[in-house]
Amino acid sequence: MKKNAQWAILAVMIICIGLVFYQHPSPSKSTSQPGEGVDIGLKAPDFTLEGLDSQTYRLASFRGKPTIVNFWASWCGPCVDEAPSFAKLHEAYGSQVNIVAINLTTLDSLENVQAFVQRYHFRFPILLDTAGDTAAKYRIQPIPSTFFLDKNGVIVDGMLGALDAQTLKQKTDELLTGT
Repeated sequence: MKKNAQWAILAVMIICIGLVFYQHPSPSKSTSQPGEGVDIGLKAPDFTLEGLDSQTYRLASFRGKPTIVNFWASWCGPCVDEAPSFAKLHEAYGSQVNIVAINLTTLDSLENVQAFVQRYHFRFPILLDTAGDTAAKYRIQPIPSTFFLDKNGVIVDGMLGALDAQTLKQKTDELLTGT
């Protein structure tokens, strides 16, 4: 019995170590440029994605104005919870800050994305991560995940999980004032 328990503990340890290596790719496999990454203080990894409006968007084109990048899916309960907050934020701050919503389309359907966007009256770019490359580049695990970038594209904050209207407004105000 004691020997079985030791083997079980060893198996759990091996699985945990494997998960750590799986979730944190080695630098040699990274597609990031020097000084770029998903950590606070680094320039956000650039990407080019097609939008729901069939236009092509590149993250670098949003520089010059603070940008909020939100990863979401239509079936995600917390994403549904925070959707009205993003719509209200865009109404209040639309000229001062970019909002970029990246749908994890590999896990979603285009029809559901369109219905979600119409339901919540999103008036900001909805980008489609159809291959999952951008989510992988940003190491997205839980959704929603949100990154706050300064006008130079540097990540100044990040949040995992749904943001209520008050927190989203507070984080946006901090982004705009640089505090």
